[in-house]
Amino acid sequence: MGETGLSVQIPYVREAFLIAFTEPGDVAAWMVPAKVTTGAGVIAHRIKVALMLEMRPLDYFKAYAITLPLVLLFSFIYLQFFWSMAPIPSAAYPWTVITWPIGSLSFSMWVSRSIEVFKPDLIVISTFLIFAASLIARRFNLPFSPIGFAAGAALTPPFAINYFLGAVVGKIIERRYGKEYWESVRATLIAGLFCGIGLALALTVMLVMISKSVWILPF
Repeated sequence: MGETGLSVQIPYVREAFLIAFTEPGDVAAWMVPAKVTTGAGVIAHRIKVALMLEMRPLDYFKAYAITLPLVLLFSFIYLQFFWSMAPIPSAAYPWTVITWPIGSLSFSMWVSRSIEVFKPDLIVISTFLIFAASLIARRFNLPFSPIGFAAGAALTPPFAINYFLGAVVGKIIERRYGKEYWESVRATLIAGLFCGIGLALALTVMLVMISKSVWILPF
């Protein structure tokens, strides 16, 4: 997380646990809304941000504990508002039409054991290759980051390509204006970019919700 800004997580920890302790077709355990993650680097990153802002890390967790119930409450309110305008999934919400069937298919494959997830040969080969690539890069001083490679390999191509292009642009700016200057302004540029995107998305969603609530009747 500190080297690349991306967390590298062990995938499918929850699925592996459930496969070990359930029978094929036993769907009850899979329906429990439990979130299991190995992304401890994200928490460490947030604590570091709190320290850099001269805040106590405990205050971050207090704020999280306070806002979580509010998020859950308002999620139900917003969901009811969306559902009152049109069924979900439906053509009014195209994202659900695309992703919900895929999610249901993936879920059923896990529960029924229709997929083979544990492949020791791939694990051994991948481990050997990443160690070999790291040793070669270190020996010949090549610009290769094993953490960056692992983080990128866990992403879908559009996200991985975006991160790669961003890193290339950053290196170009760093070479042109100096490393210290780029490191001093890049955080501000990213913060401004995300603020602009957030405001644009919020305004767009607000306009869409208003327009749909005017002409779409509750189904």
